[in-house]
Amino acid sequence: MTDYDLRKKLEAALRARAGQSRTEHPLSYAQSSMLTLHRLDPDSASYNVALTARFTGGFDAAAFHGAVQSLVGRHAALRTTFSRVGGDDRDGTAGRQTVHGWLEPDFAELDARQWTEEDLREAVRAAYREPFDLVTGPPLRARAYLEAPGEAVVLLAAHHAVCDFWSLGTMLAELEQLYVAETERRPARLPGRNNPYSDFVAYQRELIAGERGGRARTYWHTQLSGDLEPAEWPRFDLDPADAGGGGSLMFPIPAELAADVFALAKAEAVTPYVVLLTAFQVLVGRYTGRRDVLVGSPFAGRTDPALAECVGNFVNSVVLRADLSDAVSFREQLGRTRRTVAEAFEHQDYPFELLVSELAPRRVDGRNPIFQAMFIYQKSGRHPAHAALHTAEEGAAPVAWGGLSAAPFPLAKQDDQLELTLEVVHDGDRLVGLLKYRKSVFSAAAAGRAAEHYATLLRAAVADPDRSVADLPVLADAGHGVDRHPAPVSVAPEDSLAARFRRAAEQHADRTAVRCDGDRLTYAELDELAGRWTARLRAEGVGPGSRVALLLEPSLDTVAAIVAVQRARAAYVVLDPSDPAAWSRTVLDDSGARVVLTQPDLAGLLDGAAVPVLVMPETELPPAGEPGDLPRAGDVAHTVYTPGSTGTPQGFDVEHGDILTLLESMRAHVAVDETAVGAFFHPAGSDLSLWGTLLAGACLVVVPSGAARTPDLLHTLLVEERVTHLVQTPAALDGLSAAVRRTGARQPSLRHVFSSGGPLPAPLARTVREWCGTLWNTYGPAETTVWATAQPVGPEDCAGTNVPVGLPLANARVYVLDERGRPVPPEFTGELHIGGHCVGRGRVDPSQPTEERFLDSPLDPQGRLYRTGDLARVDARGRLEILGRADDQVTISGFRVGLEGVEARLDEVPGVGRSTALVVGAGADDSRLVACVIPEPGRHLTESALREELRATLPPHLVPTAIGFFDAFPLDAGQKVDRARLAEQFASMAARTGVAVAPSDHERRVAAVWQQVLQRQDIGREDNFFDLGGNSMLLLQVYELLDGDTADPPLKGSEMFRYPTVATLAARLGGAGAASAATGGGGGRDRDRTSSRRSRLADDTVRGARLRARERGGRNA
Repeated sequence: MTDYDLRKKLEAALRARAGQSRTEHPLSYAQSSMLTLHRLDPDSASYNVALTARFTGGFDAAAFHGAVQSLVGRHAALRTTFSRVGGDDRDGTAGRQTVHGWLEPDFAELDARQWTEEDLREAVRAAYREPFDLVTGPPLRARAYLEAPGEAVVLLAAHHAVCDFWSLGTMLAELEQLYVAETERRPARLPGRNNPYSDFVAYQRELIAGERGGRARTYWHTQLSGDLEPAEWPRFDLDPADAGGGGSLMFPIPAELAADVFALAKAEAVTPYVVLLTAFQVLVGRYTGRRDVLVGSPFAGRTDPALAECVGNFVNSVVLRADLSDAVSFREQLGRTRRTVAEAFEHQDYPFELLVSELAPRRVDGRNPIFQAMFIYQKSGRHPAHAALHTAEEGAAPVAWGGLSAAPFPLAKQDDQLELTLEVVHDGDRLVGLLKYRKSVFSAAAAGRAAEHYATLLRAAVADPDRSVADLPVLADAGHGVDRHPAPVSVAPEDSLAARFRRAAEQHADRTAVRCDGDRLTYAELDELAGRWTARLRAEGVGPGSRVALLLEPSLDTVAAIVAVQRARAAYVVLDPSDPAAWSRTVLDDSGARVVLTQPDLAGLLDGAAVPVLVMPETELPPAGEPGDLPRAGDVAHTVYTPGSTGTPQGFDVEHGDILTLLESMRAHVAVDETAVGAFFHPAGSDLSLWGTLLAGACLVVVPSGAARTPDLLHTLLVEERVTHLVQTPAALDGLSAAVRRTGARQPSLRHVFSSGGPLPAPLARTVREWCGTLWNTYGPAETTVWATAQPVGPEDCAGTNVPVGLPLANARVYVLDERGRPVPPEFTGELHIGGHCVGRGRVDPSQPTEERFLDSPLDPQGRLYRTGDLARVDARGRLEILGRADDQVTISGFRVGLEGVEARLDEVPGVGRSTALVVGAGADDSRLVACVIPEPGRHLTESALREELRATLPPHLVPTAIGFFDAFPLDAGQKVDRARLAEQFASMAARTGVAVAPSDHERRVAAVWQQVLQRQDIGREDNFFDLGGNSMLLLQVYELLDGDTADPPLKGSEMFRYPTVATLAARLGGAGAASAATGGGGGRDRDRTSSRRSRLADDTVRGARLRARERGGRNA
């Protein structure tokens, strides 16, 4: 037996004896946090760290095994297990770590000679992702997959609680020397290890308790004061089958770009880290829409040089905050980042976990507190082999290691800890990027684009560092996301609606043009009646450029009036009988209408009107006479009035050519021939239903107002009249669907149904598709001639919340732009702008500025865009989705509502000190307006009295459906009303004023556990655990005390973040039936429905206000 053999035998004996010895130590703050997360989700591999490599040139598995054992003997962290003792989870002292004198590593040698490459990769992935048992250990796992004699793939994995990235470099370097010593059968020449991790833990506790720790605490509390709400990423289209775990993407930064980064860093006296970090912060700001950007970055935490080569978890995440609000140059932003990084470095020893506990930010299920994006910079100076193997792509040149060749074996590691992590490795003169992402947030395609966006932004920044950070591009080209614009359509200058109707009347003279309540008019009769009314209007002075107001219920005369106004070369303006008299008077005054056409039952609404009033029908009409000059494409056909930002009517002119190009655009998608039957509801929505039908020689059915408002009557009418083409709002379609369900009868004649005037919820779309031919979803503000986009709705379109509105029509061009007018990338949220022939003239009143909405822009061939104020995105398939309002306007029941206008009217009511309007709801029948009011001191206001006041001056859709009273409104950092927080308060008020619900057994049980853990008694069923002082460690106590295995189905610890209130957690413990059982018995159905409506009102208030507040915050921060 050789001396080497004797020494190895003695080592084995000493290890066996050492295995009986152990010492206990407290945990570091990072370890305490990881132990908590591990206990909440023991099956997670999120905190497994690893290195992998493919060795060739004589790999010796036995020598490698011996080297791993020697490595474990050198580092106490690799012989550590963890336990929970009776300390206080509030300060992280409830856990302990035990260092064993010896703990055999988990080593296995596997024969992979017959495996395919995919088999091998799957085995390595599985071994890496296998959870560690931190209680029994060991915390280190090694695998050698033998591919051929002398060739193997090696995995070395450890739990992050005992190992950080820096440690992996140390381990690989020491393993090399230990491996060589094993192959040469000699002792390794390595220095001893006398700095146990317990010394670092003691140092950390002393620092926090001392003066230096107090300064660090003050710094971080000041640095992180204010908004710590989680960032909101773009809503990327994810693959439901692959939306769990994480993914990673390696991308080399081109050599010339890397050289420019180094050059700029040198010129500005900063490190490449500062340049790369600043660019990433700008990118995160662009992605999240925030100007206050919080990015995490790991600092090594080895401020004591003696810890440099010690294995353990020393790393500490620091938060690097960037203020991008004033859009300074990239060069100036570099200076800011340099100062921020220097200050963070000075205070880096203050544990992030302790900071989270002290700041207590609002916790959201599964999301990291304070920051959701991380930037990591690794430099290869200490251990170049580790850096080369960590970032090299498959097929890269191998590196020398222990007499072997070590080639990269890429493995996705720790890719789901955060939503987005950018790691850049600086290896010599090259930079390599590694992007890690959660698949629940980013798709693989979105991550690939993020890497491209980072490179584009970085290239622009280093090329022109004096460029504003707000102007740095992320798109390499000027694409706007909607790439499929059809060829534009045009009409002849002399063409018009009146001219085309004349041709249709001549061609189809004896065909029925319009039917209503058993009466009908042929095309010849309609042409004759319209001609006589044209003559009557001309007798009143109506001619080219005039406007005629129509105050009419749907009838045959209404259709004749519209055609007559067009033949007179005038434009019609619609007055709604349900509008307040003040609104109608404003419209009449603003439009300058020469005459009003009305009906006997409505004439009384016009008492005192300053213009002539003609009542239809009229028995003594003049002969039609010759048609005379007909209008041209550029003449105004009608004027649309909508509520402006102040709540007052604003008019927009629509030309004949605008409507004709819309009809031509739709003709490419929908056939309307002589066999079609259209439905006419109201003059205000007549463009497509009326003209699309009449100009095709088809039949138009007038729907009486009573039937239009009664779904069952409408359903019967559509069936009896065999209507083939129907345009309705989502709310009306919802009612019609209910009528179809009640009767059990489909609509056999309906070929095409068009949803228009608001978001189309996916569940409603699924229902409508069951009883009609083809369902279309459309979009278009009044200012862009009815519709700008349209698409047939298929099953795949009904998977989300709302159905996409499709692609641009031929008369429109669509652009999704950011607040600086730049195109946003696909799947990003921006403000929708519309160009093309559909864009109208602008406002009727020339004194009202149009620049805010009608913009000159080089993006559009027409040079003019309409800014819709709607938030939109282009999905992964290139279709447009509408997400809500970017400003304070909202769409309710197809009407555009300005919140500022509602607030202005409320503030005028005696006794109202201040008001704020909010919109709630996202569904077809759920869009509702609510108001929050602060009464003047000493004034008592009631909800009913306020609504009565508003009804006198506002149309019905502008009157809030609910009003809440407050002592004060919450304010944001800019001293503006914080609508998101106000929405939460309103929701809480709505919940409190709902039907009282007796707590269930599960609720009492949860509340009792909360009281015990949080050490407080004032706990309500809707209180948030984290708002009451809870943290993840205390949440673990709740989980253990509740015994989640008794739930149905069993509750996992990782689920706890999803149920932050007593009510939600109790419902989960009781299964689906527990929540409904909590509502009690008597009164059952009506009470449940009321409670459900109030709960939905509360939830939707918060959801909608947060979206709008975030968008405003992005612009105003």
